Amino acid sequence: MNNADTSVPMGGETAVQPRQRAPRSGPEQRDDTALAVAVEHGFAAVTVPAIAEQMNVTRPVVYAYFPDRVDSIEALIQREDNFLIDGVLEVLPRRAVDARHYDGMQTSGPARGAVMAFYRQVGAVPPKRHTQHRDDQGRLYYEELMGAEGFSGDSALLYHRGLPPAIVDSTVWELPDQTLTPNHPLRHRHLRLHQLFPGDTPAGTDPVTGRRLLLGNADVRISYVVAKGASPLYRNAIGDELVYVESGAAVVETVFGTIAVRRGDQLLVPRATTHRWLPSGPEPLRAYVIEASSHITPPKRYLSKFGQLLEHSPYCERDLHGPREPLIATRGPCRSRSQYGECSSS
Repeated sequence: MNNADTSVPMGGETAVQPRQRAPRSGPEQRDDTALAVAVEHGFAAVTVPAIAEQMNVTRPVVYAYFPDRVDSIEALIQREDNFLIDGVLEVLPRRAVDARHYDGMQTSGPARGAVMAFYRQVGAVPPKRHTQHRDDQGRLYYEELMGAEGFSGDSALLYHRGLPPAIVDSTVWELPDQTLTPNHPLRHRHLRLHQLFPGDTPAGTDPVTGRRLLLGNADVRISYVVAKGASPLYRNAIGDELVYVESGAAVVETVFGTIAVRRGDQLLVPRATTHRWLPSGPEPLRAYVIEASSHITPPKRYLSKFGQLLEHSPYCERDLHGPREPLIATRGPCRSRSQYGECSSS
């Protein structure tokens, strides 16, 4: 006998059909039902019998997913939390880095808009932002908010002994020839880069002004340099720079602190970071420099919903290192070089 298709006359009326199992009903339908019960009667009314009755199914169907009412309520709350987070992610502006860990030297990046920030603290900072911060002698530090998109993007708070915007003079910095030749028709090319810096050339070359432009397009420019001399203070206001150290070693002084690099390292310098290179060791520093037109970020396929590097990523957080101590230097006026748009200055 198939009870699902049979009704029994009782006193001239039709008997109530037995509740049917819902083979296609899943956790989403049960969550929707639990939410409807909670909205109408409150969370106290969210029970397995109430959900089963509302869905017109037997209790074992609900028990298959929720052992008790506590599990059903927790599942509902978790789903609604995810719904709210997804809604926030949809309206947040997408960052081009941006989900780089904006701590000076680390990468990070966006995941569905890149909302997972990676915070680092180097040196002494006040307990609250934008409040007085003094040294041991009571002298006031000058606070600088450094970021690429003002108050609406990634930023870092820096503290200085002197005023950061104090400028004595500004002159044009004449860059070497930056002309690119279209590779039309497309041909194979063998770039013998070691021949660009023969003999004692590296001794009079620094890692910034000595760069030789190799390839470029609207997104990136790739240069090569071999140097033994210290570079001037420099900032690239156009985009991030990724420097691969082919051989040699150097110390990089930045406004975020000092970091040492050696053979095989890749250094990410965020846009507008004032820094300088100090090659160290007996052999010259050989490096490839990738200058981006915006930010450099990990591919989205390697990032979780909240910006964590996934298991199949070729690198993880343990491979990332930043400055460990602040850079404390007392100098008078010094010259720095900046590159921005089609212009440059020093």
